[in-house]
Amino acid sequence: MTEYLKQSFVWSLLSAFIIVFAHCLCCSDRAMRGGKHLLLLLLLLAAFVLLARCQQKPTVSVSPEYKEIFSGDLFYLTCNSASGSKVKWYFNNVEQTLTDKTWKIAAAHPKHSGSYQCESNGQKSEGSSIVVRGYIPRASLTMKTGQPVIRPGGSVVLQLDNDDGLQGWRCWVRSKDRIRRLGLRLKNDSVSLAFDTPHLFDHETIFWCTDRTKEHRSNQITVRTSDSSCGSV
Repeated sequence: MTEYLKQSFVWSLLSAFIIVFAHCLCCSDRAMRGGKHLLLLLLLLAAFVLLARCQQKPTVSVSPEYKEIFSGDLFYLTCNSASGSKVKWYFNNVEQTLTDKTWKIAAAHPKHSGSYQCESNGQKSEGSSIVVRGYIPRASLTMKTGQPVIRPGGSVVLQLDNDDGLQGWRCWVRSKDRIRRLGLRLKNDSVSLAFDTPHLFDHETIFWCTDRTKEHRSNQITVRTSDSSCGSV
C-alpha cells in the first residue's frame, strides 16, 4: 500500500469514527443536555479533518514498479493527490511544462535518472529517486511472430530466453493501469519459451518477465492496437 493510500485510509477511518461517535452522543440520555454543543464541536472537528486531508502532501508512484529500470523501458509516473486534475511536475528541482497527473516516459534513458516531484494545491511531494541503467537485462523477451501494432482483438507470440534457465520465472502484463500475471508452462531445464499473449484490445499493453524474487527480469515488449490500416499510434 502506498503512503498516499495509507494516509487516505487513516483520514477516512477517523472521519467515520467521528460521525459514529456524534451519533452515539445524540442518542445517549446522559448527553442530552450538552449534546447540541458536543455535536457542533464534532462537526467542526470533522470539517477540520476534511480540510487537513485536502492539505496532504501528494506522493509520486511509478508503474510498472521495477527493482531496476533499464534503457528503453516504458514507465509512468503518477502524482497521487487528494484533489485537483492539474499538477506541477519537477525534475531535479526544475519545473516542467507537464500538468497532467500522469507523466509517461516512453523510452527510458540514463538522462531520465534523477529526482521527480509533483505539486498539487500548493503542496509538494517528497522526491522520488529514479536510476535508469545504461544497458539491458540479460534475460531477453522478443516478439517471435506478430507486429508491435496490431488490430484490436489480435495477439502475438513472445519468446523468453535466459541462458541461466527459466525455473521460477513468470511473465506479467500491464494494461489500463492494471498488472496481472500470465500463466506459463515451463520445464525445469528450459532456457527458452515461446507463448501466446491474450487477445489485446487496449491501446497499449506492456509485457515483461521476472524470476521468482523479481530481482532479475527481462526487457519489455510493448504492443499497441490500432484500427488504422497504416498502424499509426
